[in-house]
Amino acid sequence: MPTVAACYCTLHGLAPEHFAAHCLPRVLYPHARLAFPLLGGIDPDFFAADLELLRAVGELRNLRGFPACCAEYRLTLAHAGLTRRAFRLRLSLRRVYRLVAELTAPADAVATRSRPPASAISRRSAGNRR
Repeated sequence: MPTVAACYCTLHGLAPEHFAAHCLPRVLYPHARLAFPLLGGIDPDFFAADLELLRAVGELRNLRGFPACCAEYRLTLAHAGLTRRAFRLRLSLRRVYRLVAELTAPADAVATRSRPPASAISRRSAGNRR
């Protein structure tokens, strides 16, 4: 079975090394997409943790490794600044999960996997709930 990055790049006609950069705007929160060009221009490393997660996810061949990839990202996010945590100027783990599920699942199983398991998504602390 091919990797997530290989499937994505085949689908979009990209070289494998362009997977993370091409995928990032598609998995950002909608309001973060608006700020993406500005933030990337001001601080080229602003989305470094997001790109690192996408590279790790790109190496997956199924959903089993997704929670482990997210765990490291959550630790990075815990030490991030207010703009990344509170204002969510970062990628959405739910969007990344859906992308991985679509690329690793058989075509008929995609509809049944539209929602990620709770263990795969970052849990909000009690003070951080909407």
